[in-house]
Parts: sequence; structure tokens; C-alpha cells
Amino acid sequence: MSFSLLPIAHEPLPPGPAAACPVCGVEGQIWLRDARDTCGFIEGAWTYRRCGACATVWMDPRPAPEQIATFYPGVYYTHSAANDTTAALPRSRLIKDAILRARFGYADPLPSPSAANGLIASLTGSLAWYRDMAGYDIRYVPRVPGGRLLDVGCGSGEFMRRMAALGWDVEGLDPDPLAVEVAKKSGHRVVCSTIEHAPNPAELFDAVTLSHVFEHVTDPAWVLKKIFGWVKPGGQMTAIYPNAAGTLARWFGRDWVDLEPPRHLTFVAPATAAAIMTRLGARTEVRTLTRSCAPVIQQSLNFRRAGAAARYSPAGLKARLLERAARLIDALHGDRGNEVILIARKP
Repeated sequence: MSFSLLPIAHEPLPPGPAAACPVCGVEGQIWLRDARDTCGFIEGAWTYRRCGACATVWMDPRPAPEQIATFYPGVYYTHSAANDTTAALPRSRLIKDAILRARFGYADPLPSPSAANGLIASLTGSLAWYRDMAGYDIRYVPRVPGGRLLDVGCGSGEFMRRMAALGWDVEGLDPDPLAVEVAKKSGHRVVCSTIEHAPNPAELFDAVTLSHVFEHVTDPAWVLKKIFGWVKPGGQMTAIYPNAAGTLARWFGRDWVDLEPPRHLTFVAPATAAAIMTRLGARTEVRTLTRSCAPVIQQSLNFRRAGAAARYSPAGLKARLLERAARLIDALHGDRGNEVILIARKP
């Protein structure tokens, strides 16, 4: 893959027709037409383009900020109260805690494992899948004593609560006033704002995290530059987002439930995201992950069959078998997982 990144402007890209790639400027080809809201909230059909140079996928035309605000109904999942779910983690909490202790330095807040659990954790922690499942829960952020963490797109505050319990001084940023109200009721400090209009504190946080937020922006390079500016030297930014180049996107196309038009506006390919962060001076690690994706597969199958995704419906046998196949493909190719994990450290 060979491409040149566009210069990062002082302001985000304007709304309107968007034939050119927002990352490298090459004119994109139509990737999907007549894509419908896989959550069933918004009536309409949308078009996505794909860049043949850097593999970025984006929605064309690019919506205006005031239009984007109407895409999120009052029943959107970020409005609900925080619920500490750990279904994607190793089944034994003690083993998971031991992995966090050994791999990420979380010793003080966690109970000491027994000798047997410590041995099991040592063995399972050497396996990439178990490390990823444990690290995913904390977005791969190592412990920083007394550290400050900002969760961008914090929703109702589930992740902030989890990290506060591990010793972090946590803050949040979210544009959804209903979700912010829920988070504040839990005692969290949260600013209600979009990334574009958020305050711009220079190098204030030891860690900044974005989980399934990056795909909601129209100008990914501009957003990454702004957010990485909030990270202290020696700190880390972690972004996790759906992979439009992954196996599930290839299988299901416009029925892929994580496409979610019109809220998901841009999907940056893993190598392209790494190139942006490298240009910003970061030490970058990027990979893809296929974790417990059977529900995503089941919802995509539902949407393909009936035109309506029963979100969070139980996964059937077909979905579970396809999940195993997707994991195998990701293991063979290394970049076909359903999620991109982008970790950028500031020197």
C-alpha cells in the first residue's frame, strides 16, 4: 500500500459532497450503496466510498455537525446506566486479574492470586488471545500511580468506573447530554461536548482512550492530532474501532451491523491509522482483534434476512461457527479482525 497523507488542517473538513478520501485526498470508489441503519433508528439510505490508495472508508456526502446530532435517538445505547460487563474476558476473574498484575502493573488494587492461579495466569498470559482479552478490558493502558485518564466518548461512565477502581483519576468527554447526566450521577467528572468543540488542554493526561468513537468522526487525522495533543510525554492513547477491512465487513457488506449508517462516518484502515500517528511523532502499535463477535454475526444475519437487527439477540449455532472461522482467518492474515486496536505512545 502506497499513499501520501494530506496535511492536517487547522479546522475539520467541511460538510458536503466527499468524493476525495479524508486522509490522503485520492478520489474514492463507491464501496456500498443504499446502506440502511442497521439499528433501525433512522430512515434513509447512505453511500460509502473506499480509497484505493489507503483503504479508508467514509460516508459520502459528509454530514454537517447539526445533522449528525439528529442521528442519535433517545434510546441509543450510550444513554443507559453503566453496567460492568466482562463477557469478553477470561472466565476466571482471578486469572484475568493476575494477567493485569503481571502484564500491565495493576498490583495494588487487585487481590493477590493463589500459587495455582498465579501459575495458570503465567501460562495463559503467554498466549496472545488471553493477553488481548484481559488487556481489552482496560484498553491496554498500563498502570500509572496517581495517573489521570480521559475517556473520550465515555457514555454513561462504565469504563471510568472500572478504571477508577484500579486507581486512576478519571474524567470523561461525551456529546450526549443524557449519557453525561447518567455519568455525573455516578460521581464522575464529565464535559458535555463534541471533540471538535472540546477544550484543548495541552499534555494533561497520562492516558486518553476512545472505544468505538473514532468511526463517528468525519476528519480522522484532525481528531487524532487534537486528542494526541492531550497526552503527556510518556503517556498513551488507545483507540478501538470497527474494522471495515475485516472478515465480517467482507462477509456481510452493507448488512454488517457495525457499519451502522448514518452514525458511523469513517473507517480508517489499520496501516493508515498507524501512518497518521507515526507522522504525529508517536510510537505506534496497531493490530486487529476478533473477540466475542458471535452477537455481531447474529445481528448481521438478522439484518440480512429480515432487514432489522435484533440488537444483542442471542447468537445461534451458525453465528458461533462463523465466529470460529473469523478468528481463524484473522490468525492467518493478521489484519482481518472485527476491531482495530490502535495504541500510540508519546515519547
